Amino acid sequence: MGIDPAFAQNQQKVVAAYERLGIKLECTCTPYYLYETAYGNHLAWSESSAVSYANSVLGAQTNREGGPSALAAALVGKTACYGLHLNKNRVPQVTIDVRAETAGWGIAEYGALGYHAGKLVGNRVPYFRGIRPEPDQLKALGAAMAATGAVALYHVEGVTPDAQKYRYDVSALETIPVEGKEIHEIFSDIPVDAVALGCPHCSPAELAEIAPAPCREGRDKAPLRLCSAGRDR
Repeated sequence: MGIDPAFAQNQQKVVAAYERLGIKLECTCTPYYLYETAYGNHLAWSESSAVSYANSVLGAQTNREGGPSALAAALVGKTACYGLHLNKNRVPQVTIDVRAETAGWGIAEYGALGYHAGKLVGNRVPYFRGIRPEPDQLKALGAAMAATGAVALYHVEGVTPDAQKYRYDVSALETIPVEGKEIHEIFSDIPVDAVALGCPHCSPAELAEIAPAPCREGRDKAPLRLCSAGRDR
């Protein structure tokens, strides 16, 4: 993969140090598949897509921590009370009004929506209208927004827990319309040299869908490696 050997060795030293401290080495970007966390729990997570999922889909509360601050929180059992740990900072700041027929959308379309929305909202807290995504689709939406923007929390009207609990009044917010054409154009506008499956790690349902899928006609067949919850499959 072109990773510098010295860099890789230093990373392994960090992992070994964590192990000596008694940390479980699950090495996954989807820890919510392994350990349940309840609504309102305060966490200290650092992986961008996991932070987005925890805040948005689970209704837990965490900032995007760095490695040292997350480790410090693990050692003392506390994390600093600021940012997204405060309810006043979790309210929507911009509305994304999806004006498209989304009934047939899958994970790819929601990932494309997140890719597009992240560039539109930056680090603001978006509130989505016009979509009804399932958990795996929410994961794709949030992961893409964390990549093209810096979104650590989003709301989906009638779907995500904070949006259901607080029923935010977004009438005064800036509203950005998104048409279906904008999402479908993304698939042809972005050149693709390689496809990675399992980033974020796949859910069991995603693995069941992907594993039997045949290679596209005219492509050389290659071993398929899928990743789910810290385990290669």
